[in-house]
Amino acid sequence: MGLGKSRQVSAFLRGLFNSNLISKAIIVAPLSVIYQWKPELTKVGLQSKMFTEGNSKIHLTALENVGKEGGIVLTTYETIRDHKQKISDKLGTVDYIFADEGHRIKNEAGKASKALKGIRCDHRIVVTGTPIQNNLMEFYSLMKFCNPTLLGNKEEFKETFLVPIDRGKFKGSTPSARRKAIESSEDLNKLVSPFVLRRSKMTLKDSGRIKANKYEVIVWVKISAHQANLYEALMVDPNPRSRKHGGAFEISKYRWNDKRQEYFTTI
Repeated sequence: MGLGKSRQVSAFLRGLFNSNLISKAIIVAPLSVIYQWKPELTKVGLQSKMFTEGNSKIHLTALENVGKEGGIVLTTYETIRDHKQKISDKLGTVDYIFADEGHRIKNEAGKASKALKGIRCDHRIVVTGTPIQNNLMEFYSLMKFCNPTLLGNKEEFKETFLVPIDRGKFKGSTPSARRKAIESSEDLNKLVSPFVLRRSKMTLKDSGRIKANKYEVIVWVKISAHQANLYEALMVDPNPRSRKHGGAFEISKYRWNDKRQEYFTTI
């Protein structure tokens, strides 16, 4: 996203290592970006502490050395998912885990998310430019990874935040529902703000790195007969899981206006 997240993490790690506050850290990232971390860590003088992911005997020996002597493990979500036990056994307890492109663990029931949680660690940090891609349950999963008790269990989060916020979104919502949605959103923001370091695009704009403005436009369109049939079929579906709060189907229902039969999208 160009906000300097990897450089900020690298500088943070340099300070921790140089102050002898930590000895072992893991940076997990998608394969497509994992090698972008090497130049950033090298710039801050941590090149001697890096170990790149792998499953050969050479890599496992190097991993064992990190477990004994300390260092930074660069690995991917797929490697963590497939070899979590080996990595955990070789490293023991690590000081920090950084989950780059953290939306990859937005599903807490996913194998990669479960594997990452299974590694013994003192501190966890999610690094992402898109903490919410589809719904608030994704944000809940990321926060639970970092701070498991902050937002309560899943049902408590749904009742306190997800449901009232979602109910205030659709066009036909009542004034009281919209007020409740705003209040719940503000309460959630107050609760998580001490644990979220956010850099917006405005930071880059103020620095002169971004020149153009970004505009979002809501366009109302008439749905087709086929879409209307799909919606009606969904509403009479006996399977309650299709309409659970936080799911894509539920959000589609909230954004639907039955009287005018219109649907909106953002471009």
